[in-house]
Amino acid sequence: MLLLNLPAWRDEDITGAAVAYLTDGRHQFLVDQEAINAVLPGRIGEIDPRWNVQTEHFAPPHQATLPFDEAQLAELIKDPWIVHFTTAVKAWSYECTHPFRDEWFARLDQTPYRGWRPSRAAYVADEARGIAKRVKKRVTG
Repeated sequence: MLLLNLPAWRDEDITGAAVAYLTDGRHQFLVDQEAINAVLPGRIGEIDPRWNVQTEHFAPPHQATLPFDEAQLAELIKDPWIVHFTTAVKAWSYECTHPFRDEWFARLDQTPYRGWRPSRAAYVADEARGIAKRVKKRVTG
C-alpha cells in the first residue's frame, strides 16, 4: 500500500528521479520500491499495517519473522483492511486455501464475473502442461 502526495510527487518530478536511479546502475534488487526509498530518504512514513495484510501473515512458518507481537498479529489477521495475496497461489487459484478466499469470491460476485470459479480440470491441465514442459527441458537441454 502506498499513499502519495501527488502534487508534491509531480512538482518534484519524483518519477524522473526514480527512473534516473534505475537507469544509472545504482539499483540492486527491489527496483520500484528501492528507487522510491533511494530518492525519498527520510520522507517515507509508515501506515497502519492493516492496509497491507499479506499471505505470509496467515502462515505460521512465516509469522515468527514478522515484526509483530502475538497480539498485533492476531489483530491483523482478524481484521485486515486490505488482504494482499502475495504468493504464487492467488485467491482465484484452484488450490488456494487462504482464509479470505471466500470473501474474495464474494467481491468477485459483485462484478460482471459473478459466479466464476476456477475448475479442477483447468488446474490439472495446467499442472500437466508444466510437468511436460519441465520434462521436455530436461530431455532436450
